[in-house]
Amino acid sequence: MAWEKRQNGRKYFYLCRRMPDGRVHKQYLGNGLRAEMESLRLESKAFQKQIDSQLRQRIAELESMAEDYASSTLLLLQAHLYTTGYHNPKSRGWRKRRSVQMIKSAECENQEQEDSDLEPGELVSEQANLEEVVRRCRNGDRDALVTLRRAMQEDPNLFSQLGHIAAKVQTEWVRALSGHDLFERELIFKRARELRQGLIEEGTGSHLERLMVDHVVATHLEQGFHGLIEARCIGKGIELPKFEVEASQRAARRHEKALAALTTIRALAPRMESHVELVSEEPTEEAACEQTTAHAHVHAHAETNRLTAVFDRTQHPVPLN
Repeated sequence: MAWEKRQNGRKYFYLCRRMPDGRVHKQYLGNGLRAEMESLRLESKAFQKQIDSQLRQRIAELESMAEDYASSTLLLLQAHLYTTGYHNPKSRGWRKRRSVQMIKSAECENQEQEDSDLEPGELVSEQANLEEVVRRCRNGDRDALVTLRRAMQEDPNLFSQLGHIAAKVQTEWVRALSGHDLFERELIFKRARELRQGLIEEGTGSHLERLMVDHVVATHLEQGFHGLIEARCIGKGIELPKFEVEASQRAARRHEKALAALTTIRALAPRMESHVELVSEEPTEEAACEQTTAHAHVHAHAETNRLTAVFDRTQHPVPLN
């Protein structure tokens, strides 16, 4: 489609259409009202296509950043839960390991600390190494669990590094929401800080929980960004692009996972300290004897006849007939 200029100096509009058989048909519309309307329609369509292309590129950049941050945060959460004696068999929910398994894990840890030649922090120096260790823990590799626990104890910077990443991710989403309006940007920053502070005050205030709170705030801002795009398209009567619908669905799933992670860490936090103490303590002979005595006492109590005490308290003999 184009305006063609003739020798008389006047312009005439031609509309090109592709036929079902692949041939291009050129239709003459002249220079009247119909030609002007068709030209404006096609120019508006091309302009909207250009905007969609820029929006698609912008969403792809933001989503790549959000996905990397979400995967890093959830990976660190899984690593922390594995090191505190929890596992997630067949993705049915995090639950504590049995005490016998945890004592064996502690014994294995003591042996590994004596024989291992691994340098501190070597396994968590890169994201791929941490992912590999967590993958081995999911498969039940106890050596990987011991290595992961030791590495996280020797490298506490994992939490602080993700904290800086969270601030950068939130800043990018706020800029995407506000655009060039600095007043609106400051208001969104204020609301985000209030939401973060409120979520922190509701919990225990641990470093891991703060990371999960930052993750929730980031996914909340991401959902707000997609909600704003959807509202603008509906207000202008424009059909929402397919790539935006898919990106909004992925953002909703990330937000649900972030909320689930925060709920999990708050539900398990009161019991984590006791499990950490159980794993860190070495089994001694006295503790084993106490466990054996308590176990025997329970069995003896279970096998005792409850009617014996009644017969002992009775002053008169009980007839047998």
